[in-house]
Amino acid sequence: MKGLTAQNGLQFTVDIGFNIILDSSEYKWFERHFGNLISYDSKLMDTGVNISFKININEELSRMGRFKDVPSKTEVKRYLPIVLTSDTYLKSDIVFLKNVNQYYIEKEKAKGRRITNEAINVFEKVKESINEVEISINNLML
Repeated sequence: MKGLTAQNGLQFTVDIGFNIILDSSEYKWFERHFGNLISYDSKLMDTGVNISFKININEELSRMGRFKDVPSKTEVKRYLPIVLTSDTYLKSDIVFLKNVNQYYIEKEKAKGRRITNEAINVFEKVKESINEVEISINNLML
């Protein structure tokens, strides 16, 4: 994998991650509706099932210019508003999941059907995870 190169010659990659923790009933609902539509990683934990999404943002950061050194998470966080308006983010699975779930809830309300708690809970947890972005910076060997 080719990453970004800082001015001092070090190579690195930057990913943003989103984690959603669902209980078993929410995960069953999620799996039934979205399991084959999106790619995600899932891990079984004590608190429930952790669903995670990772997006590589090297391309967006390379448009901002070169860094002197491998950037810190705080430095990358300054660029997040720009990254979160890029096509890489807007066409990602986490945004697709949020939008489709929102349309599903609106459609069910419009038809006067009962909306399950799982649908509402998954939507709220996805919205919350989008606000809590996890940044990971990986140094690459030369």
